[in-house]
Amino acid sequence: MWWALFAFAGTYLWTVLVLLLLVLGLTAIVRPRVFYGPFTLLDLSLAAWLALAALQLVPVSPAVRLALSPASVAVERTLRLDANAEVGRAPLSIDPANTVWALAVAVSVVLVFWSARRVLAHRSPRTILRGVAAAGLLAAPIAIVQHAMAPKLLYGYFPPGARNVIPYTPFWNRNDLATWLIMAAPLTLGYGLARIQSAYARASAPDIESLLDPTTTWLGASIVLMFGALIATTSRSGLMGGLVALATFGWLARRQLPPKRRVWLYAALAAIVCAAALYGNTIALTKRFDETVTQGVAGRSAIWEDTMVIVRNFFLTGTGIGSFRHAMLAYQRYPRDFMFNHAHNEYLQIAAEGGLMLSIPSLVAALSLLWLIVGRLRHDRSSFYWIRAGAVSGIIAVAVQSIWDTGLKLPANGVLFAVLAAIALTEPASSAPASRRD
Repeated sequence: MWWALFAFAGTYLWTVLVLLLLVLGLTAIVRPRVFYGPFTLLDLSLAAWLALAALQLVPVSPAVRLALSPASVAVERTLRLDANAEVGRAPLSIDPANTVWALAVAVSVVLVFWSARRVLAHRSPRTILRGVAAAGLLAAPIAIVQHAMAPKLLYGYFPPGARNVIPYTPFWNRNDLATWLIMAAPLTLGYGLARIQSAYARASAPDIESLLDPTTTWLGASIVLMFGALIATTSRSGLMGGLVALATFGWLARRQLPPKRRVWLYAALAAIVCAAALYGNTIALTKRFDETVTQGVAGRSAIWEDTMVIVRNFFLTGTGIGSFRHAMLAYQRYPRDFMFNHAHNEYLQIAAEGGLMLSIPSLVAALSLLWLIVGRLRHDRSSFYWIRAGAVSGIIAVAVQSIWDTGLKLPANGVLFAVLAAIALTEPASSAPASRRD
């Protein structure tokens, strides 16, 4: 399932259908448990979110629509170019077709989270962790080479779906690839350190050869390549997220390592950054940061201002998940030489597309997730702590990046986020340190 989705990262609509079918099959096999124990509030908020998002597709009478979402009628008339058009029964979503696709992605992501949580409670996470690391080891150099040799073509062959798209295989833009990398890299880093800690605990006289076996070595190569690809994207939000991931991981390491070993870890993290920097384009990076200094958030602020108008006009029910681009046909004021197809802020986009109806369960889910993660980190004393720390670092990195981008809307990123959340929350199948074969 992972590779079938990741091949095109969810950039084509048909991949959403493939994802949904595969996830439904996985769910039927795994039969995840939900609404129990410490996960009750989190699961209820996720289920409520999906149910309320589905309600955006239910046709309602003109009176109900005017009461709940009066601006939707005005938008419909504007886009029809007919102010006197008669409005009949219609869904609350102003773009039902894209809401269906977005709902399919959301259902898939939640089912992956529930299924992964059940699987991880009974089996080793080795297969998942190695799959993510292998995907990074393969995708990172492909993205770097493709962008250098054929910057306008996905995989150097497939034309993108829009004229201004500059793909970073397997994604259609730098920011979406960066979202995936800032989740996958710290998770792989945590897995590598868990293996090293387990080997150190078993060895009577540990040395470099006993700690770094072939698997740990290729995991290290994957980490360096993923951070290298992140730097090569020159995604400013992604680079910020990457720094946050490393800082979070270093901060979480304080509980597991004495001061002397902590110094070695920080030196290793610095070495990873230095090695990854070799893949960066100094001129391109300098230009991007010059834009940040000279322009600030000027480009983003125009999008955010227009998005806030949508948030105010659709404060209760939103425009419908997946409908942001359609809404901007009526609300984008300037500039008109290109289209705002997303809010460049995950939180604003949820508010615009979901209103209070979806923002409230989103907030409840986020706070529940945070509360559960803190509890797991506080009580974990096994080598699995490193894997959990890597997952948490990726989650926090994406939360920061989401201030400027909406990378989680891509199915591949949403699925990986669901896996990270499951790893961060689940008690491992065995509380003993990971074995050498893990």
